[in-house]
Amino acid sequence: MHVLLHTPLILFFPHLISALDSPPLTWQTPNDPPSEPFTSADMLLKPNARNFTTQVNLRGWEGCDAEDPCNPDLNKRRIIKAGFEEMQKMIPNAWNDVSDPSDGPSIKYPFDWNSAAAVQFWGSFAKTADYRQLVQDNMDTLASQVSGDWFGWTLHVRCDDPAHACNGPTNAYVIHGGGLDDHINFCDSYYRLRSLDMAVDTEAAGGIINADVLTRYWNRATVWAHEIMHVSWIGKVNSDVVGGGWMTDIKYGRITNGPKWKQYRVLDSKWLALGDESPAYAASHNPQNYAWFALSNYITKRRGFYPSAEVWDSTMEPPQHPIENANAGETVSDEDSAGALTGTRPGC
Repeated sequence: MHVLLHTPLILFFPHLISALDSPPLTWQTPNDPPSEPFTSADMLLKPNARNFTTQVNLRGWEGCDAEDPCNPDLNKRRIIKAGFEEMQKMIPNAWNDVSDPSDGPSIKYPFDWNSAAAVQFWGSFAKTADYRQLVQDNMDTLASQVSGDWFGWTLHVRCDDPAHACNGPTNAYVIHGGGLDDHINFCDSYYRLRSLDMAVDTEAAGGIINADVLTRYWNRATVWAHEIMHVSWIGKVNSDVVGGGWMTDIKYGRITNGPKWKQYRVLDSKWLALGDESPAYAASHNPQNYAWFALSNYITKRRGFYPSAEVWDSTMEPPQHPIENANAGETVSDEDSAGALTGTRPGC
């Protein structure tokens, strides 16, 4: 989810956070950053550069020391940092296992484009030909983010809900403040999410019916993967297809002049990749596709099976509106002013 401070556009995801008055997002380099976010991103991230990682320093923390209504002893800063580090574990950098730089791979996050997860969240090999490099670059960028301290770039995080968008089960959202001043705000529901491995191990051991349902594995690492794709210099888009310069949660409908909603559900994400009527490039521009894809791969690696539900097939074209067809406990905000991806465990 993200919000424009000057043009009120708010986007929500399965779980997120917020902030207050802190210094603007800054680059810790001797030179002033370019004003264009894409230029800055290209300078800093270089998705195909060999042996390249991005040191990320979390700063700001407005409202993060306030007492949690459900747990007075909750350390919000620690849980925010833990989620970011769990995202790094979920989306590992292939260079982590390389001792000799000459043996390093040209990409950070290698995967098989013919695998079940790749086909279901990006589309057939033929369909992905137009945007395969875009997806690979974005996955490599995600894999390149590592926790820093004093060097690298600063990411502004907060907990004070400046956009007043932490309604119900919203986990987090991104505020676009202009230039490099993007903020991620985390909401109360984020702190009640499970860690990556707790979610994966608990659901995987819950019997085949539950273990196969990807939605049940939602956790704080996937919130981070979704939200950081909204940061204007991280999630890249094809500017010939979408405007704005950064990745948003675009609403799509299934019927002309019918209701539209953000594609947060597993079924919606798979429709973007596989549906006969889904728009071109839609899967590659949807932050939730990246989060579900990375989570699926992590479950497969850690537990040895691919959680396939919900399974898409052409007879389901088009999938029903989420309010009409709630599945696996998911809910989706349908408010025009907010696009929050909501989780399955709201409340205390």
